[in-house]
Amino acid sequence: MSAYTRIETALQKRDYAALIKQIPYAHYLGMRVETAKNTRRYRLPFREDYVGNVRLGALHGGVVAGMLEIAAQLEVLISQNQRRVPSPVDFTVDYLR
Repeated sequence: MSAYTRIETALQKRDYAALIKQIPYAHYLGMRVETAKNTRRYRLPFREDYVGNVRLGALHGGVVAGMLEIAAQLEVLISQNQRRVPSPVDFTVDYLR
């Protein structure tokens, strides 16, 4: 089965776990898509290896930025009912000290 077919099938069934498996980094991060009252929420489970600053207990900026980028791609993919994962959006995240 091709990637396009797997994505199309997951979208038709609203099987977001199968959809996330098609995006290796999203699958690695353990992202989840939850639906409630006609809204979608993109969740990232906590893991110790996501912590970038142990003293502060802050998540690594790359993990946060990657999750946001994938959430945006998934939202476009789901809402526009596309057959392929859209190209990533170019954005910058500036953190305050």
